[in-house]
Amino acid sequence: VKEVLFSKKNTNIDHPTLNFNNVQIEKCSSEKHLGLILDQKLSFKQHLHEKINIAMKIIGTIKRLNTVLSRFSLLTIYKSFVRPHLDNADVIYDQPNNQSLYDKIESVQYNACLAITGASRGTSRIKLYKELGIESLHEKHWMRRLCYFYKIVSTGSPSYLFKYLPASTISP
Repeated sequence: VKEVLFSKKNTNIDHPTLNFNNVQIEKCSSEKHLGLILDQKLSFKQHLHEKINIAMKIIGTIKRLNTVLSRFSLLTIYKSFVRPHLDNADVIYDQPNNQSLYDKIESVQYNACLAITGASRGTSRIKLYKELGIESLHEKHWMRRLCYFYKIVSTGSPSYLFKYLPASTISP
């Protein structure tokens, strides 16, 4: 059993040690829960770093398979094995107005598009996305957040979530 103290404060808080069944609980700076790495500051940097590293390894494989497989097959490999890592827990970590986050994950998708098409670096991201028929991850994640918001408002999710919405977002 491990303990992570979540806080946005710059100073560490000294708190008593916790015990469970007379066993001291180990303090740690991050913990993986349901595939999401939660760190003390809830920055999700470690989570994204891990997911991007996994995605880039698979993109390297796609690049090597470029001459052997069709573009359709390569795109299918990307959608099946790379993009789930970039989408994993995006509703939680993808915070509005975090441009550096968008740039990091979008560059991974851009690298995948280059590997799939064989295009050279510097090719327009928009043209690559259009040619492959995919949307930007920023747009995709925005749509997912809107869908979750709609579920909450239209009572398609647990009712306790509704009370956490700001009144200005739900008024007619």
